Order: sequence, then structure tokens, then C-alpha cells
Amino acid sequence: MLGLMMTAASNTLVASDTIIIKAVGTWGYFTNYQKHEGPFWNERIAEVSGGQIIGEIKPHTELGLQGYEIMRLIKNGVFDFAFGMPGYVVPESEIFEGADLSSLVQNIAVQKQVANAYFPTLERAFAEKYNAKLMMLYPFPSQMIWCTSPVRTIDDLKGKRIRVYLTTLGDFAEGVGAIPVSAPFNEVPSALKKGIFDCVITGTMSAYTGELYKVASYGYTLRVGWGLAFGAMNMNKWNLLSDAQKMLLQKELAALTEKMWQETSRTF
Repeated sequence: MLGLMMTAASNTLVASDTIIIKAVGTWGYFTNYQKHEGPFWNERIAEVSGGQIIGEIKPHTELGLQGYEIMRLIKNGVFDFAFGMPGYVVPESEIFEGADLSSLVQNIAVQKQVANAYFPTLERAFAEKYNAKLMMLYPFPSQMIWCTSPVRTIDDLKGKRIRVYLTTLGDFAEGVGAIPVSAPFNEVPSALKKGIFDCVITGTMSAYTGELYKVASYGYTLRVGWGLAFGAMNMNKWNLLSDAQKMLLQKELAALTEKMWQETSRTF
């Protein structure tokens, strides 16, 4: 068991052993990774632990991953911690989409209540299916519909091919008479240019960052989801931590989660 000491005068963590946590993040070109996921593991955790816990993180886009492999890699111990989206894990069980059902919640404060209420259910699912400890749920900016032609009412979506990335978003598309097409975000701009999609569901920030306005300049303001994401840790790695280290990590991740909710509430 890794040891932990604190100086009586400063209450500063002093490392008797160092534990390295290998993490994988979401999209390296989006705000969540640049401002939160990356700095937390690359800088913050070493600082507050006095070097006892050191994080190493890269976004899945830099590692050449699609995202869907991540939790299997966590289960096998290739990574110790992952930030990810429910779409990465929903093939294992649709229970992972339960906290962000399409179009159900239009208010971010209510979405936070839903996430908190559903957390224990997801916590059990991550433990049972991936030998992982769910540590956090946090939102990307609200997910909306961007199209290559005007959409003034929901009836205008009938017959359109809409890019989706979750089963619940596919259900929404079918429910309004559209045709859902699943595709990763990095294929979206070119697919729009080629006419493979008529519309795409993605977040407001990713639409801006990906310059979708150049190919899909019409937005429909219905929020069809919140892009609720997770942070989960390999249970074997978690069990290597001392009680004090666990408390520290939980405290810091709780603070990180709150920052991410606050930022999304300002930018959605």
C-alpha cells in the first residue's frame, strides 16, 4: 500500500511513493480537454498531492482512437482513467444513456439534477461491466441540430439524413421522420460537403470549433441532449491508493466536475 504523510505545520502532502495515473481524454481540440481534462492530470493533481500522484494524459484524438475502445482498455489496465461519452460504452448496455435521453431536459440545472440522481445506477454499471469506478459526470455544451438547408419547425426534419452518435439521438431522428446516420465527429464536415448528411447533431462549441457554419449554416435551437460525459477509473488502480489519496482524488475531481458544469452553463 502506498504511504502518505502530512507535515503538521503546513498540512502539505509529502510523497513516500509516487503513483502514476495514465489517463485518456476526449477531443484534444475542444474546450473540455484543453481547459479541464488535460490540465487536471498533467498539472493539478501533482501539485496538490505534493508529487505523490502524477498524471499523464493525452486526448483520444492524439492517440488515434475512435473512443469506443476506451473503456475496454480501462478494464484491461491499458489506461488507469478515462474521460468519455456514453456513446463509447452504450454497445455494452443501453443503461449508459439513461442520464441524457434526447430532448427530455432543456434546462442545464435540471440536467445536473438528473445526472446526480442517475449517478448510483451508472456507478454500478461501470463496476459490473468494466471493473471501473465512476468518478464524475459532466456536460459538454448542449447538443443541437445543424443543417444545410433552413429548418424552421420540427416538421422540416422529415426525410432528412441526420448524423447521430447515440441510440437515443437515433430514436429522436426516427421519431420526427428523419433518417439517423451514425458517424464520428471527425467525419462530419466532409460528409456534409459531400451531401451524405443533411443535418448533424453536435454541441454548440464543437459546431463552432469544427467550422460547421461553413457547410451547415442553419441551426434548429431545440436542445436534443447535453453531451453528458463521464470520468472513470480502473478499480484495481483505485484500490492501490491509500484512504487519504482516495479522499484527495475524490475532492479534486468533485471540484473539477463543478467547474465544468459552471462553464457549460455559461457557454451552452
